[in-house]
Amino acid sequence: GYTMDDAGNGYDGGEYGDEPAETIALPGDIDVEELARLYDRWTGQAALLSANFSRYFWNEKEGYLYDHLNIDGTADRQIRPNAILAMGVYLDTIDLLSGFEFSLDESAFEERMALVDDEQLDSIVARAVEKLVLRQGVTSLSSDDPRFHPLHFDLEKYPCDEAYHNGDVWEWLSGPMISCMMATGRDAGAIDLFRPLVAEILYEGCVGSLGEIRDGYFVEGRDEFGGAVSGARSLAEFIRISLEELGLDWQ
Repeated sequence: GYTMDDAGNGYDGGEYGDEPAETIALPGDIDVEELARLYDRWTGQAALLSANFSRYFWNEKEGYLYDHLNIDGTADRQIRPNAILAMGVYLDTIDLLSGFEFSLDESAFEERMALVDDEQLDSIVARAVEKLVLRQGVTSLSSDDPRFHPLHFDLEKYPCDEAYHNGDVWEWLSGPMISCMMATGRDAGAIDLFRPLVAEILYEGCVGSLGEIRDGYFVEGRDEFGGAVSGARSLAEFIRISLEELGLDWQ
């Protein structure tokens, strides 16, 4: 079995009572040897993922992750926020696993789960902050890239959909970026990234909500950018980081 700790895992105890560190017994028909085989299988897959992730996606020269692999196996070097999404999921997984007390070899399990080391994680976040964090949010493509589209609407030059993933700021991306910044000690910068979301909710656009996107190029006083005027993903990430990362008391 594993230990269910109320404080560590967010459980309220429920039918198991409200005492911390209560051990839940496995049902009698569970084959322990089969569980061990499953453990070996899936930790082996985790080890394979860890090795291949570093082998194929770590860009030593840039101190960042390659964005994706092309059909011919070559790596795409564009600086996009996909690396931050990967690190956000990775940090969530490590955080989740830290709340469980494994009866099997915990140190080996954690070693097999590692996608990056602490130095690489810090480098990835630093590079993302440098290239993707703008005063109004997180852009979908580094402004240094020749394919960067500064405005969503610039119909004389390109259809608006071209900018969606090539320069537009997606407001929900502030959430995973803030999580990664705080995980690497960049709390002040994370707060600065949170402030535009608060300002928009209070004073801009669809007051009381957050939009889907903003332009990659900031224009003072402009609050119409295309996309949804009220974005569920944007609001969901705003609420998550308010509660989980910043610890704001909504009561």
